[in-house]
Amino acid sequence: MLLEVMGKAHGFILVNKGTYNRETGEGQWTRIGLNPTFKDWLVKQRLVFPNHPYGYTARPTSNPKPSLVVISSLDDDDQRVYTAIEREFAPREQFLVEANKRLKRLKIDIAYPDYATYLASWNFKDGSSKLTGMIGNQLFRSFSEQDGSGGRLWGHWVQRCPKVIRPHLTFDRQPVYEGDYASMQMTLMYALKGIEKPSGDLYDISDDIRRYWMKTILTKTIGSSSRTQAIGAIRKEMKVGSPDLMSEAEDLYEMFWNYHAVVRDLLFNGGAWKRLQLIESEIALEVIAMLLERGIVTIPLHDSFIVKEKFADDLDEIMPLAYKKVTSELQ
Repeated sequence: MLLEVMGKAHGFILVNKGTYNRETGEGQWTRIGLNPTFKDWLVKQRLVFPNHPYGYTARPTSNPKPSLVVISSLDDDDQRVYTAIEREFAPREQFLVEANKRLKRLKIDIAYPDYATYLASWNFKDGSSKLTGMIGNQLFRSFSEQDGSGGRLWGHWVQRCPKVIRPHLTFDRQPVYEGDYASMQMTLMYALKGIEKPSGDLYDISDDIRRYWMKTILTKTIGSSSRTQAIGAIRKEMKVGSPDLMSEAEDLYEMFWNYHAVVRDLLFNGGAWKRLQLIESEIALEVIAMLLERGIVTIPLHDSFIVKEKFADDLDEIMPLAYKKVTSELQ
């Protein structure tokens, strides 16, 4: 049987013939499935998608959080404790109210380009979506332990969306664009010192070392309270990804921080990650505010932002302006 797909005739049935060994009496069943090309065509025509026929709908949070919260340590049941902050919004925080109104009305979907991407979101074994943990369509600002510490913007399900799926999101049935800051945390460390950062890729410091591990060294160091803890965290990550590099973890750590020696004194002096996260969140709030002034809604993802593709130029223009405005306040 044939089906016309994209102007070409394809067999839509794929048969993997079984085998049988007469001597042992063992073999495999003949398996019949769909041609991969036909699967991709079905997905592109939106004839196969999670939760058919209704599609994926993000569930609202069961207990909506206020726009400003402090996340304290885990309680006796290993649950995070959220405490509302009772104060007036800071100037940039005021835009969260309007941003959340716009996000609540925004219709977000996933336009799967092929069957493989679809499989990243659907579990055939139990017939359920892999995206069920992604709940919430609002943003709130969460501080760590106390007001003014950290301050990341969190709460929207898109922020938990797998990286492989994010490029295929649609906002109001329109394609999206994601713009990001290059080497954000490292760049901010230089900004805190008032020093011009080195030119080029801040993580590409050796031809024979993969960039990924240089970036991992930064993130694990920023989140640690000591050099020993940082190296231990790096080794733990390498054990999963590249066991052969575990013995070199300390040398690579020193290579990276010797290259960035002028900002090394910012480490382990009271939580560098909280200070960097606070600045990052201020930049994110400024980007949100500037875009809203143009009637554009965005969803922040750490150091990147998603907007409708038609607003890509606006986002690319605003991001450096927001960075410059916030970092100028550090001086």
